[in-house]
This record gives sequence, structure tokens and C-alpha cells, in this order.
Amino acid sequence: MVDPSEGGATGTGWLESRLQRHKHVLLGVVLLLAVLARLVVFVQLNEGPLLHLQDWEQSDMHFFDAWGRAIATGDLLSAEVGHPQHLWHRAVADAHFSRHPEARGALARERGTDDPAALARALWDDWYGGPTFHQEPFYPYLVGATYALLGPDARWVFAWQMTLGLLTTALLFSMTWRWFGAVAAGAAGLLVALYGPVLFYEMVLLRVTLRVFLGVLLVWLAERAWKRRDGAAALSLGVGLGVSVLVKSTFALFGLVLLAWIAWPLRRRPLEAMRAVAPVVAGVVLCLVPAAARNLAVGAPTLALSSVGPISLCEANVMGNAPLGVVATAPQTCARVMAEGDGRLLGVAWATLRTHTGAGSVVAAVASKFQILFAAREVPHNANFYYAGRQSWLLGHLPFGFGLLAALGVIGIYPALRRHRYCIPLLLMLLCNLALLLGFYVFSRFRMTLSITLVPFAGLTVALLLEWLAGKRWRDVAALTLLVTTVAAFVLWPRPSLGPRVRFADYAAPYIFYYEPRMAAATEAGRFDEAVEELERFLATAPAGLGSGNDPTAGYPGTSPRLLAYFAQKHQAAANAHERLGRPQEAQRHRDRSRALLDAYRKRQAGI
Repeated sequence: MVDPSEGGATGTGWLESRLQRHKHVLLGVVLLLAVLARLVVFVQLNEGPLLHLQDWEQSDMHFFDAWGRAIATGDLLSAEVGHPQHLWHRAVADAHFSRHPEARGALARERGTDDPAALARALWDDWYGGPTFHQEPFYPYLVGATYALLGPDARWVFAWQMTLGLLTTALLFSMTWRWFGAVAAGAAGLLVALYGPVLFYEMVLLRVTLRVFLGVLLVWLAERAWKRRDGAAALSLGVGLGVSVLVKSTFALFGLVLLAWIAWPLRRRPLEAMRAVAPVVAGVVLCLVPAAARNLAVGAPTLALSSVGPISLCEANVMGNAPLGVVATAPQTCARVMAEGDGRLLGVAWATLRTHTGAGSVVAAVASKFQILFAAREVPHNANFYYAGRQSWLLGHLPFGFGLLAALGVIGIYPALRRHRYCIPLLLMLLCNLALLLGFYVFSRFRMTLSITLVPFAGLTVALLLEWLAGKRWRDVAALTLLVTTVAAFVLWPRPSLGPRVRFADYAAPYIFYYEPRMAAATEAGRFDEAVEELERFLATAPAGLGSGNDPTAGYPGTSPRLLAYFAQKHQAAANAHERLGRPQEAQRHRDRSRALLDAYRKRQAGI
């Protein structure tokens, strides 16, 4: 057995010894499972709307798609892209103008228009900083390069995102192998290879996959720099940090913590400390130069990489808006805070803090975020993992979720630090992401990097359990099982405030951007059968049991009255279509279901 103080294998007997001799076979099996899972999920999702989420105008994916298309067609400085205008932008602008009609009049005179939509856009352009990048530019430029080379089809982006997912799996396997041995690496590899949310976000036009990959890569680069202690390794770490900041500026927190960690042992020797961190800083600066040059060319602040920080801080933290922090729930408050802070980060932060009644209010908001952050649920934002699980059988039945990962991973942190000091950068990455999540959003897509940093720790927990079972250390097995069960109970405990797993918008949006346009195109071409078939495909996405039997909401507790009325309307539309096509039995079937849904809707509205 390897001495725990030196790291390496955990001593799980014959299994550890056998796996140690077949590292590449074990890694090959893990990657093969990861590849097969991705291929199956891709094929299944390709038959429906979820690979086309970027067509939904009210989504972040749509803006990334539009930004990438603009770059691909020649807007290399992103000078014409501007900022998105979603429904919530308009709601906040209307709230601001109703509170400050004089501001509306001044802006109308300045812009020479009285159009409400134009004035809302002008207000947000001021708050967002005009030509400042809306969000960090690296991902949109990758999307743009992909579109320029292969055509404006987001599935090409999904292809390289899936490749990054496989590289992330390999990196996690490799690091866990070095730190904790073969059994831990095999467990970690399987956990990440078959972790449903990872696969899902690889097929969504968001930065999630790239952020996760860069988070793991930074840990790998930090370990390499720590071991080699030379300028080249430190410069590589700096370049990795610079690219990561260009993807998501919040990586700067990890960079600052890492620099402090590097310099701390040399704190009494300032010159040596400066020499140690200089290559890292140089790598970061090297990456930021192109963005700074672009900003100078278009008249934006030199080092500005994103304009959404103030509104993100506001909506995630104004009193009463935690833990989920959605602008639509507090447009009046967000409008007041953005106006008081003039759209600037520090001003908005202070105005946000002032919405709270005291320190207790702030602590309560953070505590509520913590509860949701460590909930097993994948809280949707733009894209819904559970709706995707209804479209892909495999995605909906993959064995590993956040509940298991958190329970195993949290317990593995302490023994990991005792066994191998080189896993410290991984812990720093985890803590930085934890701080950022508690300070901003706790949605599933933002939690992904934290989730993945738990994987090696979870692998160690599995290896320890197997080691102690093999050694018949029943007391240790019982203690470890109790700890894992305790954490799992907290993570899996229901959070009723989260509502249904699949929301009204998760059904309505695909109808708007996918099914309805296809129905309209088929109708216009005279293919009425095809149009009805598309409507039937949409109705098949309804919750199981909705509109049938004595309880139209059976199998779907928490169904909103709005959803009942919505599907009632669509079933009536299907009945009318079948009637026109001379299909009375099909028409009657849909009519009956529509009536059942309407009856359920009226009862829910009446509180029966």
C-alpha cells in the first residue's frame, strides 16, 4: 500500500493492483462509454427541438448564435452586435420610465424617437456601456469561427463541445489516478462519463462545457506549475488563466487566489515572490491584449470584457429575490437599483445591499442560496435538463446526478487533502466557484464547474469504501456510510419552493420556435397532414397522464393551471385540424382531452 502522506493508490488490494497494470484499458473503457452515451443522446435529441434552442429569441443561446453569425459574416470587432433585448429588459425599462417619466422624455429628445421599444433599448445600452462586450468574447468568437468554417449550424459547435467533454473526462481521470490511485480514477471516470447534466449542456449553445473544461484544465496546469517550478509552466498557467477570463471573467477570482497561494510561501522574500508570479501575470496579459485593442478601436473601456455584471449582481441579490434571482419577479426593484447605481458595478452593488433590512436579511438570502445550490435538482435557466430527459430516453435514465456526486464528493475532500497535497488547486477551484455561486446565481448551468470539481473527491470516497470493505474495517465502513448518507439526505431533501421540474415555459418555448414554424411551413405548402403530424408530436411532449382519466394532472404534481389551459387549447386546435381532414374519431379524441383539461383548469382556479 502506498503511504497516504505520499498520495497515489489507496490500497484496495487485488483490484487496485490489477487496474494499475491496465491504465490505458481502463481509460479506454471510460471514454468509450462517454462517446457512446453522447452519440445516443445526440441522435435522440436531434429528432426534436432541443438542438434548436438557439432559435428561441428570448434565450441566451439565441444571442450567442446571432453574435457568432455576425462574426462569421465579417463583424470581426463585434461593433454591430449590440446587446439583446428580451421581454424582461422591456419590463425593467417600463418600470424605470413609469417611476421617472422625466428620464423617458429626456431620452426621447436625445434619441429623436418616442417608440417604447427603441427607448427601452437606448436605456439598456446606456446601462450596459454602449460598445462594451455584452458578455466575455472568447466563446462567441469560437462559435463565429465554427460558423465561418463549417456553416451556421450549431450542431458543429456541439461536436467540439462534446470533444471538450471527452477531454475533461480524460483530465479528471488522469489527475485522480495520480492523486488517489486506479480505483478512485475508475470511479471518477465513470461518474463524469455518465453524468447527465454534463452531456446535456454539451448540446446547448452556452459556455457551460467550455467553462467546465477550462476549470479542470486550470487545475491541471496549476499542478504542473507547482511540480515543475519553472517559467514555462508558470507562463502556460497564465495563458490558461487569460483564456479562461476571456470566457468568463469570474475565473479572475481563481487567478487571484492562485497568485496569493503561489506568493504566500515567499512573502518574506518579495523579489522572489514577484519572480514566481510574473510569468503567470505575463500569460494573462498576453491573452487580454487583443480584447483591449478591440475595445480601444470601438470606444469601449479598455479592460471591459462584459457588461452584465451589474444586472446579474442586482437580480441575484436584491431583497426577496434569492435564491433564484429572476428579474421578472422584481422588475420594479431592479429598475430602481440599476438607476441608483447608474448601471455601474460598485454603485449597483451598494444599491442592492441597501434593499436589505440588515445583516440578517443578507445572511438569510445567502443561506437560501446555499440550500438550493446543494439540492439534487438541476434548476433550469434558459435550458431544462429534465425536459431534455423527456426527449432522450438515455439522458433521462443515466445513473449519476448531483445528489450522488455531492454526497460522495463532499465527504472525500478531507481524506483527499491528507493523502495528496497536489489536489489543493482543485479545492481552491471548488471554493472559488462556491463563493461566486453564493454571490450570484445557483442555477444548474452555473453550478456545473463546482459539480465537476467534486468528481475526484467522489472517486476517492468510492475507493476508500472498497478498500475498507476489502480489509473488513466494518467500523470505518459504517462511519463513512453514515457520513455519505447524511450529506445525501440534505442534498436529496425536497425543496418545494423550486416548483415542478419542467415549467410552463419549457413546453411553450419549443412550440413557438420549433413546432409552430414547421406547422406553418407545411400548411403554406399545402401539406396539411404534415402540419397535423407536427402538432401531434408537440402534444406527445405533454406530461404523462395530462388530460386523461379522472385526474388530468396525474403523474405530474405541481402542474400549473396555465399549463392545463395551454394544452387544452392545443388539443382543441388538433381536433379542428383532424375534423377538416375528415378524421372524426381523432377529432373526438382530442376534443375529449381538451374538455378534461379545461375541467381540471376550472377546478384548480376555483381551488377545488
